[in-house]
Amino acid sequence: MKDQKVSTILGTIILMIIAATVATFTLFCIKNSPVKTDVVPAVVQQRLIPSNEKKQESNVEEDVDMQKEALESFDEWNECRNEKFGYTINYPKEWIIANRGIGGFQKINQCNLGRLFFYYFNESSNQNPSFLTIDVSDVMMEGTTYEGSKSLADYFSKVHMDGKFEYFVLDGEQAVRVENNLHSNVFVYHNNKIFHMYENNLTEQLFEFFLKTFKFLD
Repeated sequence: MKDQKVSTILGTIILMIIAATVATFTLFCIKNSPVKTDVVPAVVQQRLIPSNEKKQESNVEEDVDMQKEALESFDEWNECRNEKFGYTINYPKEWIIANRGIGGFQKINQCNLGRLFFYYFNESSNQNPSFLTIDVSDVMMEGTTYEGSKSLADYFSKVHMDGKFEYFVLDGEQAVRVENNLHSNVFVYHNNKIFHMYENNLTEQLFEFFLKTFKFLD
């Protein structure tokens, strides 16, 4: 009887050890499994969520001063009205609307293109130029696997993008902001088109001011 009782206790201890081992292994797998970020969930906030991981800003004083001046003159920003693709956005008065080719940025006098650059270059600075880009899927995705995407979730099911995802509403539409080592990116879906905005060498505050001015025309 005593031996049977000891065997029962030992058996219980062994089962407990096995259960603990299985639980530990399961938690380890969950913790180390990749997180799927390519499906856009429902909108969880009605405002832009500032990133806690601030992008590295230019350490050139002239460039920072330029962007500060752009913010201070916000009421005097120019409007770019893209009738063809159905949106409007404002940009600093000292900046230009540009296209980009082999020779670099070239000033243009129209807004009705599927890709636009809002550009400022400080010749006294050795830093990369500061600009905002807007791509519209009708043009930039034509002939690619992303062509015909019917939603943000559909688009992100076809493309993998590393970075921190934040969700908000841009002019009444669901949007997602993706922060990575290269750019701050914003994607928004409207009227069967995906609008992709991304910055180069902009402060977070100036990028958000651009976003505040972005409106759909319908």
